[in-house]
Amino acid sequence: GVVRQITELWFSDTGRACYIGGPQTLREADERLLSQRPPMSFNRTPRSLKLRKYWKASEWESWLLFYSLPCLKGILPAKFLEHFALLVSSVYTLLKSHVTLQEIDDCTLEITKFVVMAEFTYGKAQMTSNMHTLLHLPKSVLLHGPLWAISCFEFENNMGNLVKLVSSSNGIPFQILSRILLTSNFNQLLSMASAEVKELCLQTKRKERIGVQLLGRPQVPSHDLTDFVKSKISGVEEIEEYSRVCVDGCIVHSENYNPGLKKRNSTAAKLGNDYVKVENLVNVCKVDGSSDIFIISDIYQVKSFEGVSHLKVARKCNSKVIHPISRSLRPCIYLELNGAMFFAELCNRYGSF
Repeated sequence: GVVRQITELWFSDTGRACYIGGPQTLREADERLLSQRPPMSFNRTPRSLKLRKYWKASEWESWLLFYSLPCLKGILPAKFLEHFALLVSSVYTLLKSHVTLQEIDDCTLEITKFVVMAEFTYGKAQMTSNMHTLLHLPKSVLLHGPLWAISCFEFENNMGNLVKLVSSSNGIPFQILSRILLTSNFNQLLSMASAEVKELCLQTKRKERIGVQLLGRPQVPSHDLTDFVKSKISGVEEIEEYSRVCVDGCIVHSENYNPGLKKRNSTAAKLGNDYVKVENLVNVCKVDGSSDIFIISDIYQVKSFEGVSHLKVARKCNSKVIHPISRSLRPCIYLELNGAMFFAELCNRYGSF
C-alpha cells in the first residue's frame, strides 16, 4: 500500500518536487529496471514502470527491497531517496530469518522517522491508514516473529489450494472436507503400508535437496583454470568443471551456464562475509581420496548503498579468489546500472519474489 502510494506520487503527481514521471526520467528509470536479471528463485522478472498498475504484490516487494534505490539513484532527488531508504532498510530487516531485539529497536526508530517525515515530505493528505499501520510492524515482529511468518500471502496461497480440491459444482463443502480428511490420514495409511510400498513412495516422491549437490555433467576445465586451481590447492589429482550447484534447494550457476538465459542471473552469492560472482565451479578430487567443491570469482570490495545494509556497491579488483562452497552460501541479486555494480542480499528463504 505505502510503496505503491509513494511510487505513484513520484511518477504521476506532476505538481510535486518529487515528480520524475516525465518522458526522459521515466524512460531512464524504466531502462534501468528492465535491464535487471533476478536469480531463478524469483517468481517474476521486472516489468515496466508503465505497467505498474498491473504489478502483483511480489513485484512491489521486489521493487521496494531491491530495485527502487539503485534504479532511482541520480533520478529521484536525494531528499526523497534518503527518506524512502528508511522504509527499505527497516522492512528488509523485519523480513529476515531471525530478527534481534536490537534490530527491532532500530527499525522502530527508522519507521517512526519515515512516517513523521512523510507528512513534511509529501503533505498531510498522504498520512493514510496504511502509513499509520507501518508504526505497528516492529511490535508485531516482537510479538509474533518476522513479517514473513505472519504474511497474508500464505493464507491466500492456501485459499488457492482449497480451490484445487473442488472438481464439480455440487457439494463443494463436502468435496473440500473429504479431500482434506483423506490428506490428513495419509500418515496413518502410510504406517500400515508394507516395506515394498514405502520404498516405492520414497522413489516417486520429490525429495527436498539438502546440502551441496552438483548438477549437470562435468566438463574438462581449461588449462588456465587447471593451473589456477593447482596453484591454490595442494594435492590435486583431478579437476572437474560444472555449471550449476544446488545448496539447500537454492541453485547457483556459473557465468558460462546457458548463454540463452537472458532474463535470469543466479551467479551472485554471499559466502561468509565475502560477495562473489561465480565465474567457474569446480569439483577438486585430491590424492587422499577426498573431494571438495570450489567457486572461482573475482574479488569484490563492497560498501553499503544509501545507508542500507543489504544493498552493497561493489568494486571489482584485478585478482581472483577460490572459495570452498558450504551450506552457509546465500544467493544474492547482482545488479549493473550505468557501470556501477551492486550486490543485494536476499532476506530469507521463506518468501517468494
